[in-house]
Amino acid sequence: MSSTNTARKLEHLLRHRILVLESRQDQVEILSFVLRRHSYEMIPTSNAKEALEQLERGNADLLIVDSAIIGMSTYEFFSNVQKNHPQVPVLVLTNSDAEKAPIEEILGSSHRIVPKPFSPTNLIKTIQDLTKEET
Repeated sequence: MSSTNTARKLEHLLRHRILVLESRQDQVEILSFVLRRHSYEMIPTSNAKEALEQLERGNADLLIVDSAIIGMSTYEFFSNVQKNHPQVPVLVLTNSDAEKAPIEEILGSSHRIVPKPFSPTNLIKTIQDLTKEET
């Protein structure tokens, strides 16, 4: 096996598991394409309860969540994540600038908010920043 192939396999093994909470299938497909292209493992969920269960199992290195959370209030969901899983960085996808301030108040500055529509390049750079990956 060539050193290039070995390096690629090692890079793949070192990539992070990303839990995605998104109820819209078209958005899940876009995120899946972008994340797989960069060798991330994506764990899709469509509601808050399912996402919290995955976090409890320790199945995520990063959480990407649409600000329109299904199954509980945004405040309740983010408060739960902040209280019970503070080590998991959160990337919030939002359609509205009005949603930013309340989310930032709950999550603090160690998390990121990315406006929709997002560019794949910006999304990956933000993930790398949150997971402290070298580019």
